[in-house]
This record gives sequence, C-alpha cells and structure tokens, in this order.
Amino acid sequence: MSISNGDLDRLCDDFCHQYGITLAICEIFGKRWSFIAGNGDSLYAGERIRLNEKYGLIADIIPETIKEDLLGRLKAILHIRD
Repeated sequence: MSISNGDLDRLCDDFCHQYGITLAICEIFGKRWSFIAGNGDSLYAGERIRLNEKYGLIADIIPETIKEDLLGRLKAILHIRD
C-alpha cells in the first residue's frame, strides 16, 4: 500500500489552521525519526508519539480534546490498525 504524502500534508495543514498545531510525520529508523510530511519540517522538539514501529508524529502540545481524532485520521492515512 502506498502512502500519500499529499494527504498527510493536507491533514497537518488542516490541524495547523484549525488549532495552531505544528505537526511532523516521521518514518522511524531505530532512534532516528526522519521527516516525511507535515508542516513542521524543522520541528525537532515537542511531543513524540509513536504510531507503530514504522511511523511517528512530532507535535507541539496536542490538546486531549482533539488528540484521538488526529491520531485516528493519521492511522487511517498510514494504514495502521490498532
């Protein structure tokens, strides 16, 4: 299955415009998190959330009220099952 970076970028832009959150979607290689999409290509500090063994999210502080929605939408785009 292919991952659409455009879909990831759009999702990150939506959350940035709605909530003012900067997001970086990363591919994980051991300890290294490599930026693949989002609006936070220079975001290295912040909350790191491992979505699975291959993908993670680096973000400004995410309000709990939107965290579940954001993570669910990211996992759907990345074809991650819980």
